[in-house]
Amino acid sequence: TFDYNQTGSANVSLVGAKDITAFVVGHDEAKVAFKDGVITVSGLDAGNYTLNVTTVPEEGFTASSILVDFTVNKIDVNLTVEADNVNVGETTTIKVYGFGIVKVRVGVNTYTINCTGVGYLVLSFDAGTHNVTADFEGDKNLNPAQAKTTFTVSKLASEIVITTGEAIEGSDLDVTVEIANATGIVAINGANITLKDGKA
Repeated sequence: TFDYNQTGSANVSLVGAKDITAFVVGHDEAKVAFKDGVITVSGLDAGNYTLNVTTVPEEGFTASSILVDFTVNKIDVNLTVEADNVNVGETTTIKVYGFGIVKVRVGVNTYTINCTGVGYLVLSFDAGTHNVTADFEGDKNLNPAQAKTTFTVSKLASEIVITTGEAIEGSDLDVTVEIANATGIVAINGANITLKDGKA
C-alpha cells in the first residue's frame, strides 16, 4: 500500500530463480521494475490493484507465480482561503489556494473557481462581517477538503466640518455643515437639516 503520486516497493527473495517478471493485472500504464531484490510500482491512480509476479527459474527449478493485492491511497490536498478587509464601496479580493474545482460560499451566494495553484474572486459586499467557506469535492486521486475565513467591510467614518459667516447682532447667522461620506438628515440644536452630497 502506498499513496498516489508515490512509488510502492517491496523486497523479493529469490530461491531457485535468477529473475522475475511482473505486471499489474489489467493496467498497462503501470510502471513495474525489479532491481537489486526490490520490486517497484508507480504510475497508477488511487484504487485497488493486483500485481502478478512470476519467477524466471534456474536450471532444475520450475517457474512459480504469485498474485499480490495492493492499494494506492488518495492523498490530502492543501486548501486555504484568504479575504481582504475593506471599506464600504471597495471591492474585496478572495484568494483560494489549491487545485481543481473549488466552490466558494459567501453568505447565501456560491461561486465556482477553477484553481491551478491560486484562484481569485473580486466582489463587492455590504458593511458587516462576512463568512467565507471554500469546498473542494475531491476527485479520483485527491480527498475532499474545506477551508474557512472571515472578512469585514467597514462603514466609512463621517467627518463633520461647520463653518459660519460673520456674526452681526440682530441678523441671522449663516452656518455651513459638511459631513463627509454621509447623506440624510442631521439635527443641529433641534433643527433637522437635509444633507445633499454631504453638505447643508
